[in-house]
Amino acid sequence: MTSVAEDGQRKWENMRYPNHWTRWLPQALGLFLIAFLVSTTLNIAVQLWITETRTTEAEAWRMTFEEFMTSIRWRFEYMGPISFRAACLALLVIVLLDARQRLWTDAGRFEQRQRKGHPSSDQMISNAKTWSELSFLDSLAWVAVGVFMMLIITPVMR
Repeated sequence: MTSVAEDGQRKWENMRYPNHWTRWLPQALGLFLIAFLVSTTLNIAVQLWITETRTTEAEAWRMTFEEFMTSIRWRFEYMGPISFRAACLALLVIVLLDARQRLWTDAGRFEQRQRKGHPSSDQMISNAKTWSELSFLDSLAWVAVGVFMMLIITPVMR
């Protein structure tokens, strides 16, 4: 979705350092929806495949359309929370990648401007300084955020 947004008319809005919430919210919702639908489709397909391989061929093809739709609905109800958690995790990963990309890009630009003797913006200087000061503890803090998010989502979805 990121590459589609970058190639299309709208530019991908960095979700970690947004200009305004109205610019990143539609892309976050779109990303969440796509991740949820893909995850749900794959989960249901795998569950159907596992079920059909465990039954005899005659039993599997005797299912009526109503029974098939009931089976799909049951699988969606059971696998939906797993897909929701996967979509939340995908959103967290994109936010982390956006944050690293923005800091890394600004740090590189700052170094290039510094070598050429050009002035840099305060935001670029701040991002370059943040990039150089990132440590293992910062990564652990983000891991803690992810764990806390999953600890909240998991009981709510079950």
